[in-house]
Amino acid sequence: LWGQPFTKQQLLTIGAELGADVPIFIHGHSAFATGIGDQFTDVEPDQSYYLVVKPQVNISTAALFADAGLKRDCKPLSPSQWDWQNTNNVFESVVLKQYPAVAKLHAQLLNYGPTRLTGTGACLFTRFANQQQAIAAQAQLSLPESYVVRGQNRSSLIRTLTQI
Repeated sequence: LWGQPFTKQQLLTIGAELGADVPIFIHGHSAFATGIGDQFTDVEPDQSYYLVVKPQVNISTAALFADAGLKRDCKPLSPSQWDWQNTNNVFESVVLKQYPAVAKLHAQLLNYGPTRLTGTGACLFTRFANQQQAIAAQAQLSLPESYVVRGQNRSSLIRTLTQI
């Protein structure tokens, strides 16, 4: 895209140095990531619609990692075991405890469907069966910063790069 002569492996190495959550975006396909976020098993989850909401707070990732209530002994799952119902975000309970504004918004969104925290937050996302339901919820909630998006199993950036 920028005319740089990097291979995908070089980009993955650079991405891993930036953070464990970066390589999955360079990988460019929905995947189950293991290791330090650098080993991938491609998956094909439903491409649902989501309402993504950004509460008007900033969250300290360092403070979350320092919280004594952060669960650190999760049993590893294999890609075949992954399912929305049997997984969770260990940061969610800590964020909801420390940030009342996020907890309030989370409770509101649960009225519309399954809701999760993105990473260490502060964004929340709620899954919908179709775009119309997501748009209707967005309109009812009158949120300052929210987006209706559709999940994709292949990155649009990768599509752009492979068309060059």
